[in-house]
Amino acid sequence: MCHNALPSRGTLLCRGIQLDPLCPACSTDLEDSDHIFLHCLMAHKVWDMAVAHQWLLNLPFTQPVSSLREELHSLAYNDYPRFSRVVLLLRSIWKFRNALVFRNEISSPMGTLLLAKRSWAEWTLRTSPPFYPSTIPSSSPYHTHPLPKSTQFIGWKLPHGGFIKINFDGSKSSMGVAAGFVIRNWQGGFIMAGSRFMEQAPIIVAEATAMRVVLAPLYKSDFVGLKLKVITRLLLKQCKSRLTHRGK
Repeated sequence: MCHNALPSRGTLLCRGIQLDPLCPACSTDLEDSDHIFLHCLMAHKVWDMAVAHQWLLNLPFTQPVSSLREELHSLAYNDYPRFSRVVLLLRSIWKFRNALVFRNEISSPMGTLLLAKRSWAEWTLRTSPPFYPSTIPSSSPYHTHPLPKSTQFIGWKLPHGGFIKINFDGSKSSMGVAAGFVIRNWQGGFIMAGSRFMEQAPIIVAEATAMRVVLAPLYKSDFVGLKLKVITRLLLKQCKSRLTHRGK
């Protein structure tokens, strides 16, 4: 994008490929990078909606806009707040443009904004601080365990579209208690996982610790769609109470 090398219709025409160079979304102007992300009516609606929903503090680009490349350099140089959200909005606009070109899928400004929000929330989770480190000394022989002789596979179902799914649990053995979790998106893609050895703590404490640690970065992100799998009834009751209180 910063090198003006995206295969827009205008760029492909300049490279000698014979095709209709007009924007497939508005059919009013040559489709180049500046038009796709800045000048197209669809792009205008997306940027305005991002500001209206307070996902961006204000319109990031000056008026009149010079070029996308210069605007991005200016935003980065001036440490524009929420610059990562601007980048994800640009990515979202490009993905929906491709859906229109290759699959004839007509997108909406709200759908484009929601995709950017979900991507930003997932990125926030991926870059959040890792799970608490294990309390086992590095020299302990318990750092390596032989694989079990037999493995039992358990089915895992995808959450509904737009949701992420969290599985966490605690386990107890003769060596002690451990807690762990894994987060996946609505396509089954891996987002984050972690584990912690908790020595001789009660199993309920291990499960509660895993739940607390995994929910902390979610509260800091914009993720609204959440499917939490809780095994213990006591934790389930506490979780519902906390989430209901937070929602109010």
